[in-house]
Amino acid sequence: FQAEDGIRDQPRSRGLGDVYKRQSLVYLYSDYWIGCTKAKPIVDQLENELNPEIEIKRVDILTEFGNEFSNEYSISTPGFILLNNSNEELLRFRGVPNKTQFVERLKEYI
Repeated sequence: FQAEDGIRDQPRSRGLGDVYKRQSLVYLYSDYWIGCTKAKPIVDQLENELNPEIEIKRVDILTEFGNEFSNEYSISTPGFILLNNSNEELLRFRGVPNKTQFVERLKEYI
């Protein structure tokens, strides 16, 4: 698995979930897909509301890393995967979330 910073060497890699030793919500998106453009304002709000407990990491599916991530976790856009600081999956959701319900669900892991 390639870390967000593009480093494959484990001792140097920050990884997706352990930059700040907290959970990371990976948001898999594309600027060209309508569902992702609808989800963007919700993701922006989530970022403000859940910080610092959960860090939002935006991963563009059209990048090499985004494509690898999508294949490894078998998820497409708009997709959300909550990872703990050991990169273990805690929760996944695909589609445009209802913000209130999604926040309630995410707070179960804080």
